[in-house]
Amino acid sequence: MNYVNIENLSFSYDDKKIFSNVNMQIRKGDFISILSSNSSGKTTFLRLIKGLLNYNGTITVDNKEISAIKENICLLTPFTESYSKTILDELLLITNDIVKIKKILKDFDLYDDVNKSTQSLSYFDNQKLNIIKCILKNPKLILIDSIFSFL
Repeated sequence: MNYVNIENLSFSYDDKKIFSNVNMQIRKGDFISILSSNSSGKTTFLRLIKGLLNYNGTITVDNKEISAIKENICLLTPFTESYSKTILDELLLITNDIVKIKKILKDFDLYDDVNKSTQSLSYFDNQKLNIIKCILKNPKLILIDSIFSFL
């Protein structure tokens, strides 16, 4: 059974056509990779699936329109967004389960930095924090963009 269905997806920036009538089906549990040159539309494609851009066509996840479940889709990017002063504060925006937070911070070797400012984290620790935030949200779908950037 297909978990992600993309039907007749079309998208343009101004007058520049980026995608035209794209169709794709992904089964639950599948891992797929989209390989292409820089500036070819990979990030745009993921942003469409996340529901961040308007498009023509249909995108469903678990038979639901993405507009209804986009909060249950996690998009990991090489860019970081932190809204809180500390790592703990950032994670408390997602869950109040301190036991769960402590365990995952230990798993990612960030437990000793729990009170560290999110603004002072290295790029790699910020990426760890983004992954932790994604896991804590328990999303229906995880999209990862430019996983090897900055390597």
